Amino acid sequence: MNVKQLKQSSVKRKLLAISKFLDWAVKQDIISRNPAKEVEAPASVMLPPRILSEKDFFRLRRTFYKGNNEIDIAIFEVLANTV
Repeated sequence: MNVKQLKQSSVKRKLLAISKFLDWAVKQDIISRNPAKEVEAPASVMLPPRILSEKDFFRLRRTFYKGNNEIDIAIFEVLANTV
């Protein structure tokens, strides 16, 4: 496995899985200690949420209004105007 090609979240998830398996092996007396506990997990990176472009937003809005379904339009408008 080439760790350099994986996202930090993938590395962290794989390390957690290995650590849990090794915890089980310690409880079963297969190994004496969990060496994965000594490995520092990569820091989590918080990415900003992706948003629609203004063009895509108005295209989506137009689609709801063309459907002429008042409930769908109301739900869209509530969600679109929620901060």
